[in-house]
Amino acid sequence: MTTILIDGDGLLYRACKAVEIEEQFGPNHHVLFSSFHDAKDKYNRLLEDLLDNLSDVDDLRYKVYLSGSHNWRYQVLPSYKSNRVDRKPLCYARTKEWLLDDCSAVMESSMEADDLIAMVMSTYEDCAAVSQDKDFYSVPDKFIRLDGDMNPQPTALTTPPSARFNHLVQAVAGDRVDGYYGCKGYGPKKSVKFLNDLVSVEDEIQVNEIQDVWKEVEDLFTASGHEMGEAKVNATVAHLIHDDSGVDRPWLIDYGV
Repeated sequence: MTTILIDGDGLLYRACKAVEIEEQFGPNHHVLFSSFHDAKDKYNRLLEDLLDNLSDVDDLRYKVYLSGSHNWRYQVLPSYKSNRVDRKPLCYARTKEWLLDDCSAVMESSMEADDLIAMVMSTYEDCAAVSQDKDFYSVPDKFIRLDGDMNPQPTALTTPPSARFNHLVQAVAGDRVDGYYGCKGYGPKKSVKFLNDLVSVEDEIQVNEIQDVWKEVEDLFTASGHEMGEAKVNATVAHLIHDDSGVDRPWLIDYGV
């Protein structure tokens, strides 16, 4: 049996956004409203469509995870996601409460849904993360990425060495969507090239290479004009909490969770 671990934040947002309705009252007044019952129905239809599109996964069961509001990353980088200024859709909070109380969704106050999923993946014999977030390429397990229309892409299987590599690509390149910026002059492609020049196997970081590769990353940041410690801040906020079999991770700040 395959357990599908779904990042439910995107489904929740889409469901609530889709049922917002604008009405005009008189010549000059407009009101935006929505229905909680419509939001629930829309969420259930979106989830059903997603599960139908995963029909190639044999003997499927699923769990839905939601993000808490007190993200531990704010302790490391207070400006994390501060560039996201859009309001939550109407009914968002109430529909989220319904998912937690009546639909067995899982949430912890200090965690993102991605962290919760990554933390439990190693406890399943066969599972896959389902999310729009590319950060799951830094977790050693199966990942089904959703495109912009929530359609699943082919399942990717990431090994521990590849997961470490993908994580440091993200740390060097940064993620503007999440409000943290990479090393000056380094986007994803240049970051991949930089790291591949340091490793013995393309797109992988072996256990015996971790310390040397990380030192080169720190040196790159300082040589590019960044303050000491900026590389570690990037690497920490880019990190999804997961098991790596006790392997040293010198790029992580103690994030207190």
